[in-house]
Amino acid sequence: MLKKNIVNILFYLGIVVVVMLLVSDFYGKYQSGQYVSQPASHKSVNVYIDDSVESDNKLTDNPGSYHGTRSDFKNLTTYKNIQYASVPGVDKNYLSLDLYLPIGLTGKLPLIIQVHGGAWRMGDKKFCAANDVVSYGFAMACINYRLSQVAKFPAQIYDVKSAVRWLRKNADKYNLDVNRFGAWGDSAGGHLVALLGTSGGVSGLEGDIGVTGYSSKVQAVVDWFGPTDFSKVIPLKEKYGEYYDAAGQLLGGVGAKLEDVKKLIPEANPITYIDKNDPPFLIMHGKKDPTVMFNQSQLLHRAFKDKGVSSTLKLYPNGGHSMPDPKHTKEVISFFKKELN
Repeated sequence: MLKKNIVNILFYLGIVVVVMLLVSDFYGKYQSGQYVSQPASHKSVNVYIDDSVESDNKLTDNPGSYHGTRSDFKNLTTYKNIQYASVPGVDKNYLSLDLYLPIGLTGKLPLIIQVHGGAWRMGDKKFCAANDVVSYGFAMACINYRLSQVAKFPAQIYDVKSAVRWLRKNADKYNLDVNRFGAWGDSAGGHLVALLGTSGGVSGLEGDIGVTGYSSKVQAVVDWFGPTDFSKVIPLKEKYGEYYDAAGQLLGGVGAKLEDVKKLIPEANPITYIDKNDPPFLIMHGKKDPTVMFNQSQLLHRAFKDKGVSSTLKLYPNGGHSMPDPKHTKEVISFFKKELN
């Protein structure tokens, strides 16, 4: 009897260990954005396809990380946790940004504003590509914004625009060129920077938190695999469940179903606001993205072309929901150097 009890105990302990390992593995992938859904097939579009980059579809350990590993920041001045707006419901009741400036350069600096991903419900400004960017002579601001469990859309774009206005107001203090602001984001951050780029001057998405009276427009945008038209994921929710759930929460709050708030989708869609005055865009997306179907980027690119806006779409045949190759970051830098210098 004792031997039998011991065997039973070991058996159930084994089950517990296996379950814990599976949960741990799923949570790690969820935190980094590597979801288990499989991509659907889509028609091709006449754009640049980089066959030389063979991304292994593996994400970095940090959500929103742009270059694989965190670097020790050198040759730059860092200003951490600068308050740019006061809002209830967040840590210390204010929103903050980190600002990184290159040392030893004269003249006004072009600025890149980085907006983190994380399904609009996780992520943080600390996962920032500052070392990569600042080494090329750019200033960089990495911002936090209200997550969707704290506030529903359009709070997130209000926050992003508030940060841009604060940076423009304080440009002289930090030696920034107010006419050379760029924005860069991945996944949910890609959605927000795309919306930032297309909705310049749209009063309904401006908000009134923080600094007012300054422009929130940017002069160039890089969108990495950001969602655009949420309505397209509704019939594909079994394959793209995380996108579907996250978009529902963004628009309707925790537990909301996207179908029940679909009337709000056009307001959150960057395509809604496109006009000929929009800044140039670089859009990058992996064709094996298991989280955000790559036709979301195709839709945005085609809409830009229809309106005569400068847009470059780069699709990576083996790319997933990440851009882990250093080449990708270099392409971003080259784009900003062209458009902001």
